[in-house]
Amino acid sequence: MSDTVSISSGFINEDNTMELVGYSGNYGAYFRMFGDGNYETTTFPAPEGKKLVLQTLTPLDNGGYFVSGRIATNPSDINEGELKIMILDGDLNVVKEQTLQVAEGFLGFTDGA
Repeated sequence: MSDTVSISSGFINEDNTMELVGYSGNYGAYFRMFGDGNYETTTFPAPEGKKLVLQTLTPLDNGGYFVSGRIATNPSDINEGELKIMILDGDLNVVKEQTLQVAEGFLGFTDGA
């Protein structure tokens, strides 16, 4: 895994913990930053030769998370890639995931305005 890390989206939860998504190397990454400066990183692999960039993070009523991102060989090329969606539980285990082909080029989508 590369040392290249990027944060795309996140929020501060009721425990004042920062919940963040982005990537680390070619892996999609979920970063949990605690108030004392400690942190945890959970990574999600991309298919061989591709990169997974997690882009949106939405908390769910059941304590889990809806996460979306993009899988691509070159994530800056909007004409190539797939949409990845995942439902995670509160411990960041994947409950459900799906990869979708998108007919038009895209960089991602947002859960905010």
